Amino acid sequence: MVSDFPDKLAMLDIDADEYHRYYYGFISEYLYPLLLDCPEYAVAPQYYSDFLSVNDRILQTLRAYQPERLLICDYHLYRVPLLASWPCQKVFFWFLPFLDPSRHAPLVKDVVDGLSRCDIVFFFTSEYVDNFLKSVESYFPGRPVTCRPVALVSGADPSYLDTQGVTQDAYSELLSREFGVRYSSDCTYFLSASRLDYVKGIPLVIDGFDLSFRRLSETMCPHLLVAAPHHRNAASAYKAEQDRIGRAFERADSRDHVHLSYHHFTREELRVLYRYSKAFIVGSRIDGMPITPLEYCLSNAGDGAIVISDATGASAFMEGGVYKFRSGDPADLSRALLAAMTEPASIRRRKLRAAKSRSREVTIDKWLEKVEHAIGTGAMMA
Repeated sequence: MVSDFPDKLAMLDIDADEYHRYYYGFISEYLYPLLLDCPEYAVAPQYYSDFLSVNDRILQTLRAYQPERLLICDYHLYRVPLLASWPCQKVFFWFLPFLDPSRHAPLVKDVVDGLSRCDIVFFFTSEYVDNFLKSVESYFPGRPVTCRPVALVSGADPSYLDTQGVTQDAYSELLSREFGVRYSSDCTYFLSASRLDYVKGIPLVIDGFDLSFRRLSETMCPHLLVAAPHHRNAASAYKAEQDRIGRAFERADSRDHVHLSYHHFTREELRVLYRYSKAFIVGSRIDGMPITPLEYCLSNAGDGAIVISDATGASAFMEGGVYKFRSGDPADLSRALLAAMTEPASIRRRKLRAAKSRSREVTIDKWLEKVEHAIGTGAMMA
């Protein structure tokens, strides 16, 4: 983007130390966990002044341009609509779950205040829209809601449908190179792919697979592939999560069949993994609309299964096409995985077709069309 559109970018010069305090400090270790009801990870309130300083400089830069429309992407920019004083359309994209106000931390009042000053706020689900409206009433009783909250699912890139040229040999090579696994057609491979994050439930996935291992081994040779690329590895909570993943691996009786990779995968590599992995497991303790299960069902060869936590927006969106389990419960994950693998392949195919049909409805190109329509015409999107 920087090289293709240099004249369209207004660069904000932040030195490395300040950026570390702003992003890896306040955002990663205070704001993000509070918004997701994980207060045990909110350990860095001391960087609030750095957060305010960077936000103020963002606003100074914007004031120099005074654009007619502000497209504000992501939660940590919630102060922008509060401070943008010139006449403009303010559109906010909220890419996290939005929780019921009963689960809010005190700081969330400021977030709600900022979002409520927008013209349009996009959320992933109607539940998040309802929670936002309840929050406005809870924090600001009697204040008229002048912004328009819109529920709109953001899905996968349509290129995941294109699996021409994706071969079993490429899958074998990828397993060997990234996971240290020698591929065998006699084995069955399950995949869990998410960034390394304490809300993603990666230790839970390992525990659930381990509980399933003996039963699965009666009819197959199961292997679990865990792709957990580093996301915020400069933040202490993420280093601690990698340690928890390591402990889950060490305690697993099935650890010889659990294979970890902390590398980033390209879209082409993900298509290969999605196409030939028999099941895709999403262990999140809370998640808005994880995109990986939507990608998986677009690319899979046909009878794969999505085993997914009920604490994700995707589990409700693909209702009827997935195998759900209770968030945080490895025994229930085990139950769901065993159910997926013992059902007839025809039922798995039917479920996957249902999930794929839903995913096709919200590919990113269609999402963009709906965003443009909502912003341009003011039409309500459901």
